[in-house]
Amino acid sequence: MPGKKGSPHSLPKVLTDAQRGEVEALAAYLSTAQLADYFGMARSTFFELMARDADTAGRYKRGKSKAIGKVAQGLVLKAIAGDTTSSIFFLKTQGRWRETDRTAERERSEARAAARADLGDIPLDELEAMVAAEKARRAK
Repeated sequence: MPGKKGSPHSLPKVLTDAQRGEVEALAAYLSTAQLADYFGMARSTFFELMARDADTAGRYKRGKSKAIGKVAQGLVLKAIAGDTTSSIFFLKTQGRWRETDRTAERERSEARAAARADLGDIPLDELEAMVAAEKARRAK
């Protein structure tokens, strides 16, 4: 029955101001499922609570963002200090950096395109002979 204490259909839980502060502090360290457990509710109830309580949702997001900011700051400091792994990770995630040599990759792509275009000019019987010769060479 809705409204009965302890029922899965009981009235939605409301957090106090102090508990909202805890949400912000703990969001950096706990998952939503762990926060729900901490407050003695189901994860779905915690999400419902955040959906109807903008303050709780904002505090959760702020808590997560602060933690991400601290970790990112540490990463950047390590990268600036010369830590190669941190530098590569930062550039890959924030600078769209790739480990491939774009010039060499473009040249290979252009060479493949040119080869395909050149093959279009060769008669089919000659292409078949070239493929057979290549297969024989690789079989050796």
